[in-house]
Amino acid sequence: MDEPTVQPGADDDRAGPRRPPAPLRGVIAPEAGFLWGASCLALVLGAWYLVTSPLVPVPQADVAEAPAERAYAPLVSPVMLPGPGAVFEAVPEV
Repeated sequence: MDEPTVQPGADDDRAGPRRPPAPLRGVIAPEAGFLWGASCLALVLGAWYLVTSPLVPVPQADVAEAPAERAYAPLVSPVMLPGPGAVFEAVPEV
């Protein structure tokens, strides 16, 4: 009992020449590209500012003697990630 051998691609309808795959995105206008790039840059700079700015209240050790002003600290230490202002101020020195 010999089974017929099937060659790869023999019964395939796509055995002819392959066409190139479709592009991942279409052509966009230069203005739209500029706006997408600028919005991405603004989003990154805004997130950088929010993470490094002192917006998070620091928990008080003694609740009974709470000071008149609350202390605030950044989410990320300036030692690990300096804020945008500190970086832009240091640019002329570099």
